Amino acid sequence: MSNLSEIVSTVISGGIIIIPTEFAYCYAVDPLNKSAVKKLIELNKFQDIKQEINILVGDLNDVPNLLESIEPSEEQNAIKTWPSEKAILFSHPSKWLSKDLYYQEKNLALRLPTEPFVLEILHAIGQPLATIAIYDKNNLVRNSLSLKNSEYPYLKVQQSLSGVLPEVI
Repeated sequence: MSNLSEIVSTVISGGIIIIPTEFAYCYAVDPLNKSAVKKLIELNKFQDIKQEINILVGDLNDVPNLLESIEPSEEQNAIKTWPSEKAILFSHPSKWLSKDLYYQEKNLALRLPTEPFVLEILHAIGQPLATIAIYDKNNLVRNSLSLKNSEYPYLKVQQSLSGVLPEVI
């Protein structure tokens, strides 16, 4: 199995991937898989600083599928700002999305990353990823140990000069 296909398989099967983004490692799951989203929320409980969920999109075409409607100011902000390390809050999340994905219980925080290999993962999966940032390296180790002792499939993805290199932890 190629590295990219292993990543896709892990996400599609409801697993967790750990990916480096522009500013931090993130846990990432399929936002349409309620079981995977619950795993993401469980992992957040282990962190000293609780994080809000951000959804990474592969391109602007992913955005309308996640929203009931888009305010003109939100659309202009996305066009002007993305790709970027900054998330944009959208005020009308799709009703079919789990409320667990909402930012501060009402908005949806979406981000189009700048990292080419993260975009490659998003394009290979063919859908957005729900993410929670991991700021404390000790939490990454502690949560990795929790993952090892759980039934959750997971994969840590590291960037290398040769491209995406998965390392199972």
